[in-house]
Amino acid sequence: MILLVRIFQVKFWFIFLLPPRIALAIMHLASRIIYLIVRNTPIKTIVARNIKLVMPDLPAREVADQLIKNTSLSILEVLCIPYFKKAHYERTFKYVGLELLDKALAEKKGVIILTMHYGNYESSGNAVAHLGYRVTNVLRDDKNDPLMAIVNHSRRIGGIKLVNTEEDNMFTEAAKALERNEIVGILIDTGALESRHEYIDFLDKKVPVATGWLTLAQRVACPVLSLITVRQGNVNHVIIFEADHVTRDNRQTIIQKFSRGFEKFVREHPEYWLMFFNEYETKRMVNGE
Repeated sequence: MILLVRIFQVKFWFIFLLPPRIALAIMHLASRIIYLIVRNTPIKTIVARNIKLVMPDLPAREVADQLIKNTSLSILEVLCIPYFKKAHYERTFKYVGLELLDKALAEKKGVIILTMHYGNYESSGNAVAHLGYRVTNVLRDDKNDPLMAIVNHSRRIGGIKLVNTEEDNMFTEAAKALERNEIVGILIDTGALESRHEYIDFLDKKVPVATGWLTLAQRVACPVLSLITVRQGNVNHVIIFEADHVTRDNRQTIIQKFSRGFEKFVREHPEYWLMFFNEYETKRMVNGE
Protein backbone atom coordinates (compact mmCIF):
# COMPACT_ATOMS: atom_id res chain seq x y z
CA MET A 1 0.00 0.00 0.00
CA ILE A 2 2.76 2.42 1.01
CA LEU A 3 4.75 1.58 -2.10
CA LEU A 4 1.69 2.24 -4.29
CA VAL A 5 1.14 5.65 -2.67
CA ARG A 6 4.78 6.59 -3.20
CA ILE A 7 4.67 5.48 -6.84
CA PHE A 8 1.47 7.46 -7.30
CA GLN A 9 3.06 10.63 -5.96
CA VAL A 10 6.09 10.26 -8.24
CA LYS A 11 3.89 9.72 -11.30
CA PHE A 12 1.82 12.79 -10.54
CA TRP A 13 4.91 15.00 -10.36
CA PHE A 14 5.15 14.72 -14.14
CA ILE A 15 1.45 15.45 -14.60
CA PHE A 16 1.81 18.77 -12.80
CA LEU A 17 4.26 19.91 -15.46
CA LEU A 18 1.22 20.17 -17.72
CA PRO A 19 -0.99 23.29 -17.83
CA PRO A 20 -2.89 23.63 -14.51
CA ARG A 21 -6.32 22.97 -16.02
CA ILE A 22 -5.14 19.71 -17.59
CA ALA A 23 -3.17 18.56 -14.54
CA LEU A 24 -6.15 19.10 -12.25
CA ALA A 25 -8.48 17.37 -14.71
CA ILE A 26 -6.24 14.28 -14.60
CA MET A 27 -6.20 14.47 -10.79
CA HIS A 28 -10.01 14.64 -10.76
CA LEU A 29 -10.22 11.67 -13.11
CA ALA A 30 -7.90 9.65 -10.86
CA SER A 31 -10.09 10.46 -7.86
CA ARG A 32 -13.13 9.25 -9.81
CA ILE A 33 -11.40 5.92 -10.44
CA ILE A 34 -10.57 5.56 -6.75
CA TYR A 35 -14.18 6.33 -5.86
CA LEU A 36 -15.53 3.71 -8.29
CA ILE A 37 -13.22 1.10 -6.80
CA VAL A 38 -13.81 1.90 -3.12
CA ARG A 39 -17.60 2.12 -3.41
CA ASN A 40 -17.61 -1.57 -4.39
CA THR A 41 -15.58 -2.70 -1.38
CA PRO A 42 -16.68 -3.46 2.20
CA ILE A 43 -15.66 0.09 3.11
CA LYS A 44 -18.99 1.41 1.88
CA THR A 45 -20.89 -1.01 4.11
CA ILE A 46 -18.78 -0.03 7.12
CA VAL A 47 -19.30 3.68 6.48
CA ALA A 48 -23.05 3.21 5.97
CA ARG A 49 -23.26 1.26 9.22
CA ASN A 50 -21.45 4.04 11.09
CA ILE A 51 -23.76 6.65 9.60
CA LYS A 52 -26.82 4.66 10.64
CA LEU A 53 -25.39 4.32 14.13
CA VAL A 54 -24.99 8.07 14.59
CA MET A 55 -27.78 9.46 12.40
CA PRO A 56 -30.36 6.66 11.98
CA ASP A 57 -32.82 8.74 9.96
CA LEU A 58 -30.44 9.27 7.03
CA PRO A 59 -30.34 7.18 3.82
CA ALA A 60 -27.08 5.68 5.00
CA ARG A 61 -25.84 4.01 1.81
CA GLU A 62 -26.52 7.10 -0.30
CA VAL A 63 -24.67 9.34 2.14
CA ALA A 64 -21.82 6.80 2.36
CA ASP A 65 -21.49 6.77 -1.41
CA GLN A 66 -21.27 10.55 -1.59
CA LEU A 67 -18.81 10.66 1.32
CA ILE A 68 -16.54 8.18 -0.46
CA LYS A 69 -16.71 10.29 -3.61
CA ASN A 70 -15.85 13.52 -1.76
CA THR A 71 -13.08 11.88 0.23
CA SER A 72 -11.49 10.29 -2.85
CA LEU A 73 -10.94 13.73 -4.33
CA SER A 74 -9.66 15.11 -1.01
CA ILE A 75 -7.11 12.29 -0.80
CA LEU A 76 -5.83 13.09 -4.29
CA GLU A 77 -5.53 16.77 -3.36
CA VAL A 78 -3.56 15.93 -0.22
CA LEU A 79 -1.13 13.75 -2.18
CA CYS A 80 -0.74 16.34 -4.95
CA ILE A 81 -0.40 19.44 -2.74
CA PRO A 82 3.44 19.21 -2.89
CA TYR A 83 3.18 19.93 -6.63
CA PHE A 84 0.63 22.74 -6.41
CA LYS A 85 1.58 26.16 -7.70
CA LYS A 86 -0.37 29.39 -7.51
CA ALA A 87 -2.66 28.51 -10.42
CA HIS A 88 -3.54 25.13 -8.88
CA TYR A 89 -4.43 26.72 -5.56
CA GLU A 90 -6.56 29.35 -7.27
CA ARG A 91 -8.56 26.69 -9.10
CA THR A 92 -8.92 24.44 -6.04
CA PHE A 93 -9.56 26.80 -3.11
CA LYS A 94 -11.79 29.79 -2.44
CA TYR A 95 -11.85 31.73 0.82
CA VAL A 96 -14.60 33.26 2.92
CA GLY A 97 -13.84 35.33 6.02
CA LEU A 98 -10.14 36.09 5.61
CA GLU A 99 -10.85 39.60 6.89
CA LEU A 100 -11.95 38.01 10.19
CA LEU A 101 -8.64 36.17 10.42
CA ASP A 102 -6.69 39.35 9.69
CA LYS A 103 -8.64 41.22 12.36
CA ALA A 104 -7.87 38.53 14.92
CA LEU A 105 -4.16 38.43 14.05
CA ALA A 106 -4.00 42.21 14.38
CA GLU A 107 -4.24 41.70 18.15
CA LYS A 108 -0.68 40.25 17.98
CA LYS A 109 -1.49 37.34 20.29
CA GLY A 110 -1.75 34.63 17.68
CA VAL A 111 -4.96 32.85 16.76
CA ILE A 112 -6.37 29.41 17.54
CA ILE A 113 -8.41 27.96 14.68
CA LEU A 114 -10.68 25.06 15.51
CA THR A 115 -11.78 22.66 12.81
CA MET A 116 -12.92 19.06 12.42
CA HIS A 117 -12.51 16.06 10.12
CA TYR A 118 -14.83 17.61 7.58
CA GLY A 119 -14.32 18.07 3.85
CA ASN A 120 -10.69 18.47 2.86
CA TYR A 121 -9.64 19.64 6.31
CA GLU A 122 -6.11 18.36 5.65
CA SER A 123 -5.37 20.79 2.83
CA SER A 124 -7.11 23.83 4.32
CA GLY A 125 -3.94 24.57 6.29
CA ASN A 126 -1.87 24.43 3.09
CA ALA A 127 -4.34 26.75 1.38
CA VAL A 128 -4.12 29.30 4.18
CA ALA A 129 -0.32 29.01 4.38
CA HIS A 130 -0.14 29.54 0.60
CA LEU A 131 -1.58 33.02 1.18
CA GLY A 132 1.34 33.87 3.46
CA TYR A 133 -0.10 33.07 6.88
CA ARG A 134 2.15 31.25 9.35
CA VAL A 135 0.55 28.05 10.57
CA THR A 136 1.28 25.50 13.28
CA ASN A 137 -1.02 22.46 13.31
CA VAL A 138 -1.57 20.28 16.36
CA LEU A 139 -2.12 16.60 15.54
CA ARG A 140 -1.77 13.12 16.94
CA ASP A 141 0.24 10.67 14.82
CA ASP A 142 2.06 7.40 15.18
CA LYS A 143 5.60 8.27 14.14
CA ASN A 144 6.20 4.64 13.16
CA ASP A 145 3.40 4.63 10.58
CA PRO A 146 5.07 5.02 7.13
CA LEU A 147 1.81 6.31 5.63
CA MET A 148 1.85 9.22 8.08
CA ALA A 149 5.33 10.15 6.89
CA ILE A 150 3.90 10.65 3.40
CA VAL A 151 0.87 12.58 4.64
CA ASN A 152 3.02 14.74 6.93
CA HIS A 153 5.16 15.74 3.96
CA SER A 154 2.03 17.25 2.41
CA ARG A 155 0.96 18.73 5.74
CA ARG A 156 4.21 20.73 5.93
CA ILE A 157 3.87 22.30 2.49
CA GLY A 158 3.79 26.07 2.78
CA GLY A 159 6.11 26.08 5.79
CA ILE A 160 3.52 24.63 8.17
CA LYS A 161 4.91 23.43 11.50
CA LEU A 162 3.52 20.25 13.06
CA VAL A 163 3.09 19.55 16.76
CA ASN A 164 2.58 15.83 17.42
CA THR A 165 0.92 15.32 20.80
CA GLU A 166 2.47 11.84 20.94
CA GLU A 167 5.92 13.43 21.13
CA ASP A 168 5.55 17.12 21.95
CA ASN A 169 4.02 19.14 24.75
CA MET A 170 1.00 20.55 22.94
CA PHE A 171 0.45 23.38 25.40
CA THR A 172 4.07 24.56 25.39
CA GLU A 173 4.58 24.36 21.61
CA ALA A 174 1.22 25.95 20.82
CA ALA A 175 1.91 28.80 23.26
CA LYS A 176 5.25 29.47 21.52
CA ALA A 177 3.52 29.61 18.14
CA LEU A 178 0.89 32.02 19.48
CA GLU A 179 3.65 34.20 20.90
CA ARG A 180 5.04 34.39 17.35
CA ASN A 181 1.57 35.56 16.25
CA GLU A 182 0.95 32.40 14.26
CA ILE A 183 -2.21 30.43 13.57
CA VAL A 184 -2.54 27.29 15.69
CA GLY A 185 -4.86 24.74 14.07
CA ILE A 186 -6.60 22.19 16.31
CA LEU A 187 -8.98 19.35 15.41
CA ILE A 188 -11.64 18.97 18.09
CA ASP A 189 -13.68 15.92 17.06
CA THR A 190 -11.28 13.10 18.05
CA GLY A 191 -8.92 12.17 20.86
CA ALA A 192 -11.00 13.80 23.59
CA LEU A 193 -10.67 10.97 26.10
CA GLU A 194 -6.87 11.06 25.82
CA SER A 195 -6.77 14.63 27.12
CA ARG A 196 -8.76 17.05 29.26
CA HIS A 197 -12.37 16.80 28.23
CA GLU A 198 -16.00 17.21 29.14
CA TYR A 199 -19.28 15.93 27.75
CA ILE A 200 -21.62 17.98 25.58
CA ASP A 201 -24.77 17.36 23.57
CA PHE A 202 -23.85 16.68 19.94
CA LEU A 203 -26.12 15.00 17.39
CA ASP A 204 -28.50 14.09 20.21
CA LYS A 205 -25.79 12.23 22.11
CA LYS A 206 -23.47 12.93 25.02
CA VAL A 207 -20.10 13.28 23.36
CA PRO A 208 -16.68 13.83 25.00
CA VAL A 209 -14.85 16.86 23.64
CA ALA A 210 -11.31 18.04 24.36
CA THR A 211 -11.03 21.26 26.35
CA GLY A 212 -7.29 21.91 26.40
CA TRP A 213 -7.71 24.61 23.76
CA LEU A 214 -10.06 26.49 26.09
CA THR A 215 -7.42 26.67 28.79
CA LEU A 216 -4.75 27.66 26.28
CA ALA A 217 -6.88 30.44 24.78
CA GLN A 218 -7.81 31.74 28.24
CA ARG A 219 -4.22 31.86 29.50
CA VAL A 220 -2.75 33.40 26.35
CA ALA A 221 -5.80 35.67 25.82
CA CYS A 222 -5.76 35.00 22.09
CA PRO A 223 -8.76 34.99 19.73
CA VAL A 224 -10.37 31.67 18.80
CA LEU A 225 -11.98 31.16 15.40
CA SER A 226 -13.60 28.18 13.73
CA LEU A 227 -12.95 27.02 10.17
CA ILE A 228 -14.79 24.56 7.98
CA THR A 229 -13.97 23.39 4.46
CA VAL A 230 -16.93 22.67 2.19
CA ARG A 231 -16.56 21.27 -1.30
CA GLN A 232 -18.67 22.57 -4.17
CA GLY A 233 -17.82 20.57 -7.25
CA ASN A 234 -14.03 20.58 -7.55
CA VAL A 235 -13.56 23.69 -5.42
CA ASN A 236 -12.93 23.72 -1.66
CA HIS A 237 -14.47 26.70 0.10
CA VAL A 238 -12.44 27.50 3.22
CA ILE A 239 -14.88 29.31 5.51
CA ILE A 240 -13.67 31.24 8.56
CA PHE A 241 -16.04 32.48 11.25
CA GLU A 242 -16.06 35.38 13.72
CA ALA A 243 -13.52 35.25 16.56
CA ASP A 244 -14.32 34.81 20.24
CA HIS A 245 -12.25 35.27 23.39
CA VAL A 246 -12.26 32.76 26.22
CA THR A 247 -12.53 33.96 29.80
CA ARG A 248 -13.01 32.16 33.07
CA ASP A 249 -16.71 33.02 33.01
CA ASN A 250 -17.66 32.12 29.44
CA ARG A 251 -15.98 28.75 28.86
CA GLN A 252 -19.25 26.83 28.71
CA THR A 253 -20.84 29.37 26.41
CA ILE A 254 -17.85 29.27 24.04
CA ILE A 255 -17.65 25.49 23.80
CA GLN A 256 -21.39 25.25 23.20
CA LYS A 257 -21.22 27.91 20.48
CA PHE A 258 -18.46 26.16 18.55
CA SER A 259 -20.06 22.75 19.01
CA ARG A 260 -23.43 24.00 17.72
CA GLY A 261 -21.73 25.55 14.72
CA PHE A 262 -19.97 22.31 13.75
CA GLU A 263 -23.09 20.27 14.47
CA LYS A 264 -25.06 22.40 12.01
CA PHE A 265 -22.68 21.52 9.19
CA VAL A 266 -22.76 17.80 10.01
CA ARG A 267 -26.55 17.75 10.10
CA GLU A 268 -26.89 19.64 6.83
CA HIS A 269 -24.08 17.89 4.96
CA PRO A 270 -23.10 14.59 6.65
CA GLU A 271 -21.50 13.47 3.38
CA TYR A 272 -18.43 15.54 4.29
CA TRP A 273 -17.77 14.21 7.80
CA LEU A 274 -14.87 11.77 7.64
CA MET A 275 -15.55 10.49 11.15
CA PHE A 276 -17.89 7.97 9.56
CA PHE A 277 -14.87 6.13 8.13
CA ASN A 278 -13.62 5.44 11.67
CA GLU A 279 -15.64 2.67 13.27
CA TYR A 280 -13.70 2.85 16.53
CA GLU A 281 -14.16 6.60 17.02
CA THR A 282 -17.80 6.44 15.90
CA LYS A 283 -18.65 3.83 18.51
CA ARG A 284 -16.78 5.75 21.17
CA MET A 285 -18.74 8.87 20.27
CA VAL A 286 -22.07 7.07 20.38
CA ASN A 287 -21.27 5.30 23.65
CA GLY A 288 -19.55 8.29 25.23
CA GLU A 289 -16.55 6.12 26.08
